[in-house]
Amino acid sequence: MRGPRRRAALGAMLAGLLSVSSVVHAQNRSSTVDVVKILSFSCSVCLSSESQDRPISAAVRAQGGRFVSAPVPTHPEDKIGPRERVYYAARDMNSQLGDAVKASLYKGSQEQELPLYDFVQVYAWLSRDLPEQEAFFTPLFERAKKAQSQESLARALRLAIGSGVDALPTYLFIQNGRVVSSLDPKHPQATSMTALRELVIAKIEELNKSNP
Repeated sequence: MRGPRRRAALGAMLAGLLSVSSVVHAQNRSSTVDVVKILSFSCSVCLSSESQDRPISAAVRAQGGRFVSAPVPTHPEDKIGPRERVYYAARDMNSQLGDAVKASLYKGSQEQELPLYDFVQVYAWLSRDLPEQEAFFTPLFERAKKAQSQESLARALRLAIGSGVDALPTYLFIQNGRVVSSLDPKHPQATSMTALRELVIAKIEELNKSNP
């Protein structure tokens, strides 16, 4: 799904979330550059880009910023974003669990071609794929069903829609509380995932130099 169709789908999801969550979050006013990666667990290009994110994250952290993965639902049957909310809950519990859940959700969505459009389906898949993490599942799913994970997803959707995201993954550069630039695989110089990675790292350095 690309362009207007994706933005319409994201907009419908955001409207549904905001109908029960109107919490407004203060934006970060630091001049430090943060990078938010808008992705979908169903996107094969997003999956292939994961191997490039470690050096991007290191480049962001070296300048005092943060690198954040922000999955959003893109399938019209996905009405509440359970995969994404479980990921946000796992990430907030601890980074290792977040990484394991993210990899598993990519696997379930793409290798296994599972729908994973409700919490029951997500729970069944994670129980099968990550039995070693089962001790975390009760608090994980309790957290995923609460407002905090819903608000995390709503923030990601607001960023994606407000920035006009029409290709995935998109790397958003945030400075002084606003999106100042973005890069995605449609960039003329992004001839490969490695090339896109280098473009992202170069943009991080450029923005930090312009705002010491």
